[in-house]
Order: sequence, then structure tokens, then C-alpha cells
Amino acid sequence: DENAIAAKTSKVDLSKLSDLEFNPFKHRTHSELTDYLRKLTDKYSSISKLYSIGKSMGNRDLWVVEVSSKPGEHQLFKPEVKLVSTMHGNEASSQTTAVSFITDLVTNYEVDPEVKRFVDGHRIHVLSTMNPDGHEVATKEVINNGPHRENAQTGGYGRDNNDGVDLNRNFP
Repeated sequence: DENAIAAKTSKVDLSKLSDLEFNPFKHRTHSELTDYLRKLTDKYSSISKLYSIGKSMGNRDLWVVEVSSKPGEHQLFKPEVKLVSTMHGNEASSQTTAVSFITDLVTNYEVDPEVKRFVDGHRIHVLSTMNPDGHEVATKEVINNGPHRENAQTGGYGRDNNDGVDLNRNFP
């Protein structure tokens, strides 16, 4: 059972997240990711904030979660940490890892002194899906076993963005 494995490998108390339907092994569509991040940051609004840094080529929000003792407030001389994930949309495990990292930080802030010290000492910004267009293609292709996009430069379902560009080689 995935939840039993998660309980053994994480300090997250999954019962705290039952209302969020947290599953650290779930590959989320962009809509599911948006819903989860909104619910998570609403529930833990004292230490987290969800914001968009823009839109993808497919007009999907590029969601960033900030985790900080004072989210949304720049603090002079406080180190900033940036984590960017899922540059290739078909590398879904990086999204699940980033989402689990965010979830671990906010749920353990009050109970784990090491997490509290880390969060209090930094402003952490996590972009869990840099390529939501490719991730959406990859998710749908895997689920539906549909055709590969003809304009992809590098091959692989969802590796490229909506315009067929590999973001690792050519930022738009």
C-alpha cells in the first residue's frame, strides 16, 4: 500500500492530510496539482504562499510555493532557496519529489525542530513543474496511450514544451 510506504519513509503524518488527498506517489495533472497546492497553502497559510511566475506556452500557470516564517515578505539578508523541477514534462518523479518536499516542510514545521530551523532561516521557493505543458502531455499519453506529438524535437512523451522545445536546451 502506497500510504503505508509513505508513512515509513516520511515524517509526514498522513492523517493531517486526509482532507487534501495527499499521495506522495501520485502523478498529478496540472489541474490536480493546482488544486492540491491551493488547498495545501490555504491550510498552512501562516508559513506558505502560492503564486504564479507567469504562464507556459500552453497558457498554464507556473506555480511556485514559498515556504517561509513570513511568506510573501522579503527579509533582508535572509537566504533564498530556489528549487525548480520537471523541466522535462515526462520526468514525473521530480514533480512528486518537489510536492512531497513542500508537504514535508509545511506539515513538519511545528513538530520537527530541524524543519523549523531550516524554514525560519530561509525563504524557500519551489516551482514543482517548470514544464506543465509537457507534463500534461506525458500524463495523458501514459493514461490514454495516445499518439506522440509530431513536432517534438527530442522524443519522449511530454519531454518538450507546448511548442516542441526542450527547455533544457533552449529556453523560450
